Amino acid sequence: MTDPVNLEVWAGSEEPLKPSPLPSVAGSSAIFQSLAWVFRRGDDQQRWTARHLLLRAGVWLPVETYQKWPVLLPWMVRDNSVAQSKTKAAHTGKDLIKTASSGTGLLRSDNAPIGGLKKDLPVMWAGGLHETFKSKPLKDGTHEWMQSHCWSYLSDTGQSTATHPLTNSFVPNLVWLPHAMGRLTDDERLVFAAELRAIAWARYRHVEVDPAFRDVVEQAWSLLDPPLADDVHDGQLGRANEFVVPAKFYQSKVERVRTISSYLEKLQSGHDVSGVNLAPAVYKQSLASVTPETRSSLQQYLRPFSVGAERFALPDEVAFHASGTSQKSQGVGGTGVSPTKYTVHSPNGTVTGLARSQAALRLVHEVIAVGVTPAQLHQVLKANIRHVPGVAHGEALWKSMADAGAPATIDKWYVNEPIHDNGGTWVLKKNSWTQELAEKAFPVLEELSDGLVKVTSDPGPAQHIT
Repeated sequence: MTDPVNLEVWAGSEEPLKPSPLPSVAGSSAIFQSLAWVFRRGDDQQRWTARHLLLRAGVWLPVETYQKWPVLLPWMVRDNSVAQSKTKAAHTGKDLIKTASSGTGLLRSDNAPIGGLKKDLPVMWAGGLHETFKSKPLKDGTHEWMQSHCWSYLSDTGQSTATHPLTNSFVPNLVWLPHAMGRLTDDERLVFAAELRAIAWARYRHVEVDPAFRDVVEQAWSLLDPPLADDVHDGQLGRANEFVVPAKFYQSKVERVRTISSYLEKLQSGHDVSGVNLAPAVYKQSLASVTPETRSSLQQYLRPFSVGAERFALPDEVAFHASGTSQKSQGVGGTGVSPTKYTVHSPNGTVTGLARSQAALRLVHEVIAVGVTPAQLHQVLKANIRHVPGVAHGEALWKSMADAGAPATIDKWYVNEPIHDNGGTWVLKKNSWTQELAEKAFPVLEELSDGLVKVTSDPGPAQHIT
């Protein structure tokens, strides 16, 4: 229990973080100043509350996006030194925005492409927010939603992460927050920035990515300091809101890497490049003007992304309905019955629209959170949950499981959602959740939680899926 706050003393020392230049006060500014004052102290209770607010209000890119395309715009870097128009470039002598950097060949831009990544993406809202917002996307507007970098600065140089091509659009470094809250994460005197980094680390750091990107991802992580805040538990992460990312989101980015790589190869070999459709035109023209050495370095930097682009397989398209539930497409013109969707109710909130295996995973983590032991789970789930000694994640965990005789392959187990208990690790099987198993196991797990965790199902009507 923390000491009570002496409001009289604290109020006497209150100072605004930044005086407003406006003749009137915006509501978002009042919220910002008030929260900044309250959370400057940073005790345990405030850190927990800040974490809860960030999880409740922030919107993240899916872990699947990190696995398949971890640096969204690798050819682009933020450069605040460029002019925003030809007129300003002529008056100031600065280079024009969207031109190639003479030193790296990267496309120079402002923050608009990063902030615009959210455009038209539905959101899978968590808990009670799902019931309120359904699948609605984020509203556009200057003071509506703010794209924030979880890490503002590189660990070694103190350089802004927005000005490094790997960290500028690195999926774990991106989150969208209500504007006033986003401003709070920019101030390192408050608890929000540290808590935001802890959430990002817990969501993505131990997830395996496509092999083409492993070195790139490790390089990006090496540029970021590990968070100082306490670990975020799986039960807490389940409250996070996520964008629903369609196939076309990936297509444009994969195709851009292919086009730039093809253009660089043609320039290097002296072939005709007039047929290469590389936009914007000013970038295509200026990239041809940088030195061959710079283009060669850019080509080498983009090579992992080129390899990833060549082998890239689009994830199954997601048909997202107004109810907020999602299902895999069965192909154009296909007809099918909506699979049963589950809702898990727990002290941490309510999560809806879960497939059966996802509901099993959520249920297991929630009953653990209310005091059920992994050994009790094992008595119910038998071979569907495995134990290995030691604390491990990802491939290291799977190696231990395989050495212990775990059947199937790594993708058949939730190795990236382990349960750590008393120096050991438990992993739930992913592909064994038949309706029969769910009907037997779910009620027993509910009973073990003394009714604190519940599962309900909604079979849904037959639908025409496109």
